[in-house]
Amino acid sequence: MKALRVMAALAVVVLLVSAAYAQTTLDLTTAGADGTIGDAYFLQVNDPGGTGLIDPFLRMRANGSERGVNSNGPYTMDEFSGTDSAMVTQFGVVDLNGVTSVRFLLDINETGSRPLLSLDQLKVFTAPVGNYTTLEELNANATLIYGMGEGNKILLNYALDAGSGVCDMAMYLPFELFVPHWTEYLYLFSELGASGGDYDSDDGFEEWASAGDAPPVAVCCVDGACFIYNEPECMAAGGEWHVDWPSCDANPCPQPESACCFEDGTCEVLTADDCAAQGAVVYPELTCDPNPCPQPAFACCFEDGTCEVMTEADCAAAGGTLYVVESCDPNPCPLPEYACCLELDEACHMMTQETCLAAGGTWNEGQTCSAEGGSFDCPLYRVCCIGEECQIITEGDCEHLGGDWHPEWEACLRTNPCATPLPVSPESWGAIKAVYR
Repeated sequence: MKALRVMAALAVVVLLVSAAYAQTTLDLTTAGADGTIGDAYFLQVNDPGGTGLIDPFLRMRANGSERGVNSNGPYTMDEFSGTDSAMVTQFGVVDLNGVTSVRFLLDINETGSRPLLSLDQLKVFTAPVGNYTTLEELNANATLIYGMGEGNKILLNYALDAGSGVCDMAMYLPFELFVPHWTEYLYLFSELGASGGDYDSDDGFEEWASAGDAPPVAVCCVDGACFIYNEPECMAAGGEWHVDWPSCDANPCPQPESACCFEDGTCEVLTADDCAAQGAVVYPELTCDPNPCPQPAFACCFEDGTCEVMTEADCAAAGGTLYVVESCDPNPCPLPEYACCLELDEACHMMTQETCLAAGGTWNEGQTCSAEGGSFDCPLYRVCCIGEECQIITEGDCEHLGGDWHPEWEACLRTNPCATPLPVSPESWGAIKAVYR
């Protein structure tokens, strides 16, 4: 039983391997025949073609079988004049049942008596350079976009055409295969007639051509706006073409960024939408260096207590102190304090003018009490004798009035210290003494 199970498993493996390497022969020898091999769709056609009507990029000629690849030379197989390198961008696109596709045309030339021909190998490559001339170089260095596969073949019939100058087969490959290689060179390698017998090549040349279809269209971004253009149209509009972006739905274009100004005067580089979403104002075509944003103005206070609404920079330049309030009404600035002399204690106090005057003191603008690190001391009020007149004033005022200042006398007492005392008679004094002896 175990041996039977092993044999059954081996049989399944053999079937799977056989299926993986199953060969396909696509018969296009009847009018309108079609079919697929891998990603490619093939169709028998009778389109106008031939030299002068199509723009070939690969031409081959040999009896029996013929092989060739397009490049910018030199020719190493059965190519001849008219074969050249080709850029992917040279190939247009068509809509094939809703699939954007690149179309290739094959024109064969066989005799009326032996019209059949086989297409035995077909590969399409892309590469950054256009000078690969052999299949070995392409296999080693290029990117394979499509391969028909070993052992697969397509059968063609020249007798279905109306004669020379008519294309015999069209091949369609999905455009998306070429998108990552849009700026590269395209190579097509093919071998015809290798099946031999009735399907060998025995007459004129065969040629591959682009159908000259419309250039592909895709997203073109112009300053954040989205358009569907082909590449030349996009370049003419000064845009950036994105061949791999097919639609403008939900605009995929990067939005331009510029200065976005906030209420506090700060600036960020944002898109217009992001700026508006944050309640800020966009300044198109400006950057944040230098900052173009209007700066907010606040109360700027000066040493004398005056207030002016200014920007932070202007306030600092003017030597003021910024208070983050937007108005000078009412005045938020602290009033200056200077030396105030109060008669009550004859001491120096730092006060505002309003407080000093309310206390009956003398305000000395710009002066700082010595006790506060300044040089100002309040003057003393003492007796000043102007003749026999007694006044309590400062020394300076006394000198100004021509009086004599007496710092040791603090008051004009009932007995005027400035009055001249009555003279004492010596005789009277002696008489008095004599009485009391």
